[in-house]
Formats: sequence, structure tokens, C-alpha cells
Amino acid sequence: MDKIQCPFQLLRRYDVNISPRIVSLLKEVDVDSLRSISQLDSPDKLIGLQEAIRESVSEPGRFKNEEEKLVLLGDKFASAPSTFKFSFGEKLMLNDAINMAKHILLENSKQYTFLRQTEKRKTSANTTGSLMKRPRFDYVRSAGEKSAVSDEVDCVASASTTTTKDPATTASTINETENSAALVPLTRKSKTLHDYLMKWFMNTKLLLRNK
Repeated sequence: MDKIQCPFQLLRRYDVNISPRIVSLLKEVDVDSLRSISQLDSPDKLIGLQEAIRESVSEPGRFKNEEEKLVLLGDKFASAPSTFKFSFGEKLMLNDAINMAKHILLENSKQYTFLRQTEKRKTSANTTGSLMKRPRFDYVRSAGEKSAVSDEVDCVASASTTTTKDPATTASTINETENSAALVPLTRKSKTLHDYLMKWFMNTKLLLRNK
């Protein structure tokens, strides 16, 4: 295994030193990751680990020679691999490795969760900022629809164009308007000037008769 990925190298960085013999025995049964080491956290699992090692080292032809068997099992169990078991000190060493493996996994999980939350906040902030910068179109006009402002502009433009195009027509229109205004009789309290003159004339006539 690569030294960077090897859990035993990582445990040594945390001052958990596992003997090369125990490392070889764990690799014998594929216990070669922090997660698998962390799961050996009960007496039953340690007993199961010992049984798996016994079964593996007892297979015929497992060792090329007696020297290899002696290095892996030691003097005590080299002659009887099926009776292998961990010593008290080896169990303490394994317990240290198990606890540290749990600690490392927990810290990495917290760091991973923190990084994910930070990344989500950044993504959310970027998304919100881009949404705020987008223009809002509360109302979209159809192709043939005009606004009131547009109508007013068109009206003013039309009047301006008419005045500019034909000054003579504009002058004639003004004269007609003035003449029409002159023909309209002046009124006061619903009475015309003619009515007031006729009333004054009749009153004067009555006064002269009475005299």
C-alpha cells in the first residue's frame, strides 16, 4: 500500500505504534483500512479476528518456508498456527489503534461536513446575487399593444407634424375657431345680452307711460 494511504502509517503520526508483526497479521485478513480497524471495537470482534487469522495461517502451503512462518507467528505459534491468539499487550495495542482510528474518522467527517456546508453557502450566495441582478419584467406587452404614454406621444407627434407640414391650414383652422367663438352669444344666468336689452327697453317704456 502507498504510505500516504496506509492507515498504519497514519496511526504512527498520531503516536499509535503498531508492531510490524501485528500489521502483517491484520493485512493477512484484509484489515487494512481505518474504517475496518475502527470496527474491531468489541471483544467478540477481536475473537473473530483471531479466528480469521488462525484459519488463514493454517492453510496448507501458506508459507514458503519455516522462517516466514516464524516471522509472522513468533516462536510460540509457529509450530501450531491453529492455536494463535493475541497477547495482553497486543490487545492493548489494538485498542489504541481502534480508538485512534475512530477519532480520525470522526474528525475527518466533521471537516468534510464543514467544507460541504461552506460550499453550499457560497453556492447559495452566488445564486442569490445573480438572481438579484436580473431585471424584473412585471408586465410584458403583446405585439399589437400600446401604452397610454405611447398614445400620448403619438398624438403630440401627430399634431406637431400637422402644424409643421401645412402652416396655411393651421392658420385657417385658427380663424375658423375664432369666428365660431364670435357667433356664440354671451350669456349670464342663462340670459343673453339681447334678453337684458329687451327687458331694459320695456322697463323704460313703462316708466315713460306712467309719467
